[in-house]
Amino acid sequence: MNTTGKKYGGRKKGTPNKVGIQVKQKLALILNETINAIDINELSINQQLKLLQLGIPYVVSKAPLEIESTNVLEIDILKQLNNHTDKQIEDAIDNQSQRSCHRKL
Repeated sequence: MNTTGKKYGGRKKGTPNKVGIQVKQKLALILNETINAIDINELSINQQLKLLQLGIPYVVSKAPLEIESTNVLEIDILKQLNNHTDKQIEDAIDNQSQRSCHRKL
């Protein structure tokens, strides 16, 4: 048993774990294939919003101070959305879109 605190054998410090790299590459491939297979038009409004919620942090960087308020807002929005059916949400979005169109005219 090594009680010296010094490392003997194994990988040198800073050497990447080849198995870990292979697993990450395989997972990235599966993830890309899965994302490409998703037909947005077949998802409900709630599913589309959830997909956006999960994906946005990976493509948009957040300022550190905005994280807490953003999380609270996201939780509040999700709680409110869970109280409504997909049809109610779709109708609300349609109504808002119609109001926006009328304002532009």
